[in-house]
Amino acid sequence: MRRYETIFISATDLPQEELQEIAEKCSQLIEARKGIVIRNENWGKRKFAYPIQKQRFGIYTLVEFASDHGTLGELDRLFRFDDRILRYQTVKVSDSVDLAALEKELAEARGKSEGEVPAAAEAMPQAEESAAPAAAAAPAETAPAPAETAPAAEEKGTEG
Repeated sequence: MRRYETIFISATDLPQEELQEIAEKCSQLIEARKGIVIRNENWGKRKFAYPIQKQRFGIYTLVEFASDHGTLGELDRLFRFDDRILRYQTVKVSDSVDLAALEKELAEARGKSEGEVPAAAEAMPQAEESAAPAAAAAPAETAPAPAETAPAAEEKGTEG
């Protein structure tokens, strides 16, 4: 299994339901070929550097997934025959995927989307408070170090 990112650009005149339908078809195709969809993000409307099919704006969507190489041909076919897609590109992110690390990443992403972010935000100030005393003690320990290195620098200068 390899890890890929696909970005596709759709026309701006499409309703939100159709954009979700395209992304859902893409996800279903990947999962049908025994792949794992890691992330599906809508980046919104952006201006092109040059007109594409007489349009100056497009809606960008990112799909990050892990799958075998055969899935790319099916995705290519799906995007090529869909007139709502202006451009698409798939990039290989890595040659091999550690499934355990991938499952952990997916679990963290699901936790963030389900509302565990406030719990993590509450834990952050406590971690910062405990790190503050340690940070205050650290400069006192490092202060003598430059004085110790100064004589060594003088010795090097007198040898040459």
